[in-house]
Amino acid sequence: MEAAPVKAEQPERGARLLSRMRAQIERDRGLVEEAKGYRAELAEYASQALGGISKEARAYVEKMAGDNPAKQLATLRELKAAGLLGAPSAPANSAPKAAPPQGAQNGDSDAAVLAEYERLKKVAPIIALDYSQRNRDALQRARSRN
Repeated sequence: MEAAPVKAEQPERGARLLSRMRAQIERDRGLVEEAKGYRAELAEYASQALGGISKEARAYVEKMAGDNPAKQLATLRELKAAGLLGAPSAPANSAPKAAPPQGAQNGDSDAAVLAEYERLKKVAPIIALDYSQRNRDALQRARSRN
């Protein structure tokens, strides 16, 4: 029994496939280099933005976002929107502020902590979570009174 002759076109198909794969790898390398450039620019922008805030706020942003510049800028934006860093990025509301909740008017700091937590939950849930951890006892006391 004789072995079937190997078709001549199989090596050609393999060579074409390898050629297409090499071309795709080169295109992907170009895209990776482009992405690295964007990341470097974003990192520079994030560095400048973090340079204008307090040391404590910068440490918090770096703790939450690590060295990812996009996450750093998003965390910084959340802090500003919550009013924890300077002016909020949204236009100022000309409506009068809501009255503090019952108890906070009488100097009850636990009720004030609860009110702040409820406000943060609406505008910056991630910050609200950290706030609730730092003020766990006051929140429990305020909730047990209500």
